[in-house]
Amino acid sequence: MVFWIKKIAAILCFTTFFAVLFINMAGSSDPFDPLNIVQSLIIASLSGALFWFAGFIVGDIFFKGVLTDIDVDDSNLLEGGLLQQVHMKREQQVPGGEEMPFSEEK
Repeated sequence: MVFWIKKIAAILCFTTFFAVLFINMAGSSDPFDPLNIVQSLIIASLSGALFWFAGFIVGDIFFKGVLTDIDVDDSNLLEGGLLQQVHMKREQQVPGGEEMPFSEEK
């Protein structure tokens, strides 16, 4: 999972780096001026680093938070957790079963 997080962050970083570099180079009057090249490289490096960091954080949240399955906590039942037992009772109720009949039988 960490491999894919790093891979997505690196792809986002390099894409941003080259996009910002080419946009800065194309937007200047003399793209081969050494001062302009240095300035474009610094801006592109900072943008790439920022997007690598943001991609790493977002990827970590997405992969670990959304794609990882979270198990139901049954440890509270051992301590006699009343609220957990109520939630499990509601999950076990089936419409039309003996806990929830469709109609009142007299």
